[in-house]
This record gives sequence, structure tokens and C-alpha cells, in this order.
Amino acid sequence: MVTTPKFYMYEEYTVNHLWPRWLNQISSKYRTRDPAEACFFVVVHDTPSRHTTTVSQEQWNGGVNHVIVDTHDMRIGQSKSALCGQNIGHAMLWKSSATFATFRPHHDVEIPIGLNRAAVKGPHGSWGRWMDSQPRDDLRDLPPEQRKYFATFMGTALDGEVAFDRTLLLPLVGQSDDGIVIEMKCRGFVKPGCSATFTHTYADLLNSTFLLAPGGRQVASFRLMEALSVGAIPVIMEHELTPNPFEGHVPWQDCALDIGDHDVPHLANILNSLDPEQLQRRHDACRRIYEMYFQDAEKITMMAYDATVANIRGYTVRSTK
Repeated sequence: MVTTPKFYMYEEYTVNHLWPRWLNQISSKYRTRDPAEACFFVVVHDTPSRHTTTVSQEQWNGGVNHVIVDTHDMRIGQSKSALCGQNIGHAMLWKSSATFATFRPHHDVEIPIGLNRAAVKGPHGSWGRWMDSQPRDDLRDLPPEQRKYFATFMGTALDGEVAFDRTLLLPLVGQSDDGIVIEMKCRGFVKPGCSATFTHTYADLLNSTFLLAPGGRQVASFRLMEALSVGAIPVIMEHELTPNPFEGHVPWQDCALDIGDHDVPHLANILNSLDPEQLQRRHDACRRIYEMYFQDAEKITMMAYDATVANIRGYTVRSTK
């Protein structure tokens, strides 16, 4: 008889933000309050002072079958991770804004960026820092050919060390003849294409076939989830730096487009190379991915659980070969 693996959460070592609340709401079918019944153990970190091995010396066992939820959105060149300098042993990570340099496939789980700061508005609500006040749920089912814009981006280019150099997008500013609308403020410098103020609203630019999703100071982009929530096709920039949320468990290749910085000058040609049928297929795939995996807190939490169980079972199979 196959039993459902259960997890135990160290409540006394977690903090009052989204993940403990979401994990507390999971059905008792998946969660236990008795550590002796647990298949794996979860601890949520949000400050560097919380040391992994203090959670329970009795259960720790070098981190085996432990999941550490690290919700810090680590910036390039900075040590913002709650786990910086700590020995996590064999523990698995649920991590946002990880890099492929440290991400362990079939062991760690990449979670969406920003979940320690912005709640999901599900089941029919919107993602993101801007969209909390400007929801555009009416866009999700709008076909690509009926959208107002072809591709859009609104954001800030930052001075200093960044994951993706957004100034590469500045030459595209003003090329609205291609249906591409880029609005960029520049912080710490001035270059041609920089704007002092935005002429569009963010909610208006969400009505687009494609939404550009470059990283900034973090390798991951908030705009990936924002694009999915409004039925747009995300254009992920520098995917080779960071895994997508639930990498290996979600069919991102059916939905998103990946481009590198060398592709930016050819962006219009790349996007226009997709015919209407291909656009519709990607739009439909993005909508399915959002509704299956990211639409509300329960789906995100259960996806993290399912990915972890799959990793544990896969490791068990591999270790017995």
C-alpha cells in the first residue's frame, strides 16, 4: 500500500510570513504535527541569524530529508541570502532567485520570486507589486491577435552590478512601429532612451502579446509571474543564469521564450518569426501553466510539495541502483 508522504514544519523556528501560513493551510493528508510520521521536515528562514542546525539536533541528521525555505531574493554581488555562510548539509532548498551555479537539479526547488513580500490574489486574482492595485484579470483569456501591444516593458535600469543589463533595451525605446513599447527610467546615470517619467500605465502595458522579463539586481524577474497572470507570453532574458520556478517540473518550453543579451538587437525579428498559430499555442500553454501551478497559494504550495516528493523518490531510486 502506497502512503502519502507527510512533512513536519518546525513552527517554533518559522516566522510570520506567507510560507508558514500557506503550509499551515495544507490538508492533514500531507502535513503532520508528529515528527515521527514525517517523510521530510520544513523550516522557513528569513534572517541570517537563524541557523539550520538549531531546528532539531535529534531530527537534523546532517540535513537529510530537510527542506529549508529561503525566501530572500538574493541580489547579484550581495549576500542577502538567509543561508549565507551556513552549512546546510544535505538539506534541500526551496529558493527564489537561485543561480545555476549553486542550484542542485533533482534536489533543490526554485520557487517564485517575491513571495515574502507580495501575496497571490487567487483564485482569480493577480500577481505582482503593481498589479495588486491595478488588476488585469480580464486579459488572461484575450487572444494574442486582440491585444493592444505586441511586446512591452516598463522598469528601471540600475547603476552598478546587475544580473541583466537593462540598458541593452534602451536602443529599443521609441520603436513603437514594431509594436514594441519600452519605457525605462535610469537610476544613477543618464543615457539616450532614459525617461524622467512614464507616459503609459503599467496596467495598460500588460495588454500585450509578449511581456519582457529581464532580471535586475536579482537574477529572477517578478515579471515572469505577472506575464502568466495576464495571459501574456513571457520573454525570459538570461535564463542560463537562473532556473525558472519549479524548473524540471513545469513545461516552460511550451510557453516562454528565452533570449540572451546578444539577441536583444534582433528582438523584433525573433518575436515576429512566430506565426499566429504558434502564438496561440504559447498563449494557451502559458494560461494552462498559470492555472495548474501558480494561480493561488494552494497550487504554489502543493507544487513545491510535489516537486520535493518527486526529488526524494528520484534520489531513492538513484541511490539503490
